[in-house]
Amino acid sequence: MSPDFKRLRLQQLDANLEQHRNTPHQPPPRGGWIKEIRKALGMTSRQLGQRMGVSQQAVSAMEAGEADGTITLNSLRKVAEHLSCEVRYVLVPRQSLESIVRERVRELAERHIHSTATTMRLEDQAVSNAHLQRQLDQLVARMMAELPPNLWAEPDEV
Repeated sequence: MSPDFKRLRLQQLDANLEQHRNTPHQPPPRGGWIKEIRKALGMTSRQLGQRMGVSQQAVSAMEAGEADGTITLNSLRKVAEHLSCEVRYVLVPRQSLESIVRERVRELAERHIHSTATTMRLEDQAVSNAHLQRQLDQLVARMMAELPPNLWAEPDEV
């Protein structure tokens, strides 16, 4: 995948996720959405079970699974279908994806610049902090343009 395509993909996904980042998080009700919606519809767990072709105990287990975070997405989708609902699933980055990538690039660039600066200092060829900062900025810009394939590799893998 070309660096330009990677950047375009990153920017498009960022744009799509922006609406979610700007929407306040809606925590689920204490007992979970299944139970809350079922009750709001005036439906018993037995009635929901009949609609789904499962036992009342199975519905209770799904409600408990949702409340404690162990329900599968497939199960949640099946229940939602029988409650005339849909499941909306999204991972919302705390900041833009581009910012996350830029932080990682800067971290790698700093590691590289620091290593080189240390070697030069040991050889009595130290350069000024301003020069190191310019080098760092240039390296970050170059790496952001190229998005190296080992961007997320662990330091011992690089």
